[in-house]
Amino acid sequence: MYICQWSLQIVFGKQKQALDIMKEWGAEKFRSSRFSKSKSRVCVGHIGESPSLVIDEYEFENLDDFTMALGEMGQPQFKQYSEAMAPLIIPGTQKWKVFRVVGSDKIIDMKCNFFIFHSGLCHGSISGRFPAFRFIIPVLFFTG
Repeated sequence: MYICQWSLQIVFGKQKQALDIMKEWGAEKFRSSRFSKSKSRVCVGHIGESPSLVIDEYEFENLDDFTMALGEMGQPQFKQYSEAMAPLIIPGTQKWKVFRVVGSDKIIDMKCNFFIFHSGLCHGSISGRFPAFRFIIPVLFFTG
């Protein structure tokens, strides 16, 4: 399994416009390309990253499907989206990163409980079944 991330920086103040275009583009990708063989999500910078950072992430079972999906982006139905996005992207910031998932492919069944105290201490518990290397610890805020 592979995680394929298209990351880019958006011009200041244009995040909503870019995300709206990406949502429409994503719907078309899933209707008419091999991106339909993936799971997807979009993330934006929040803590430690600028909100201008946008990551369009796809999970593919194999690299062949990803490669074919990228090749299909030259089809005419996608041109309007790339042209609409072009002026919103800071030049030189877009790139693809591909990660191979390691560890078990079992589904995560996990419950997290976190308690944040004003003193800056954090206590939490995790219960349930989950495989190694397949979960992300949430980012926590501390107030004081």
